[in-house]
Amino acid sequence: MGCGASTAAPVSPAANQPNARKQKRKTKVEHGSTGEPRIEVANGTTILGGLVVRYHGKSHAGASPGNPVKENQDAGLVVPYEEKSALFVGVYDGHGENGRKVSQFLIKRFPQHMQNGSAFKSGKYDDAMKGAADVTNNELRRQGFDLSTSGSTGCMLYVTADGKLCTGNVGDSRAVRGVPGQPAQALTLDHKPTLPGELQRIRAKGGIVRPLRIDGEDIGPPRVWRGGSPLTPGLCMSRSFGDEIGRGVGVICEPEIDRFQIGDPPYADASDGQYIVVASDGIWEFLENDDVMEIIYECGGDLTLACDTLIERSRNAWIEEEGEVIDDCTAIVLHIAPEGGGESQSAGGDTAPEASTAASEPAAEAE
Repeated sequence: MGCGASTAAPVSPAANQPNARKQKRKTKVEHGSTGEPRIEVANGTTILGGLVVRYHGKSHAGASPGNPVKENQDAGLVVPYEEKSALFVGVYDGHGENGRKVSQFLIKRFPQHMQNGSAFKSGKYDDAMKGAADVTNNELRRQGFDLSTSGSTGCMLYVTADGKLCTGNVGDSRAVRGVPGQPAQALTLDHKPTLPGELQRIRAKGGIVRPLRIDGEDIGPPRVWRGGSPLTPGLCMSRSFGDEIGRGVGVICEPEIDRFQIGDPPYADASDGQYIVVASDGIWEFLENDDVMEIIYECGGDLTLACDTLIERSRNAWIEEEGEVIDDCTAIVLHIAPEGGGESQSAGGDTAPEASTAASEPAAEAE
């Protein structure tokens, strides 16, 4: 949920590359140190041409005063597209009353719409992400649940067999990559309403950008508001899926696309491969990009340990800063290396490689 939650103001590539290895698996439910459910959302290894991509993901429900085990509104998944030798990763952070419904809808439908689009079939994956965002959001609006102040971020990327890396971001979830000894590289830009281009678009639609104001005092970060009484929706982000009220004042669901290469310097010379973290803002709120990557490196290629450690440290930072308030925390960690090189650990560090497209589910629903 995080800062993206709506807050009402008080009334005062080549298709012939080797296929991915994949097998079906069940959602794995674990528990953190304080007993809250931690859900495995992805675990596996995929071969993309000459690249070995290992991945593991976890999602941990947050907490709020009087509700130590809140509903987890985050979701994440990894989808190997075998026939295209491409890998898709998505993390979605829902907010508002129906935020969980939105994020769960997105993990089911966004990858399907992306794969079914003509751009995807012709290998134009960046155009495919843009097209899928529009189609998925329009379908979301027809689902019959209230989207007035409910929505979700979407941080998405794909990797291809010929070394392309492309991100598509909506909101303030984030993707970062790195190698030991080098500064972390942000692969996405957080969509805050104070960014010049975002602010201009919102104001052009009649929106207001300012913090929550109580008794004349500004509290917290700048938010997007529609004028009138009461002020609403109070979004901390300038792009999201859903959020019908925000949509009327310039909040859009168009993903911002950024393109990279797996072999970009200094990653081409990284003999042990490179790491990518795709995570909801519960991870990034109190940890810098370099801090997150150092946590990953400390785990020595064990991606299960990396996810668990990253989530634990993020939650501890929330407790130190906010007390009883902890945001949902979701992280998917990828390790990419040339086949025959890099870290030799499997995705989980001690388990056989397997691919997963599991979504975050509450413990009661897990198999």
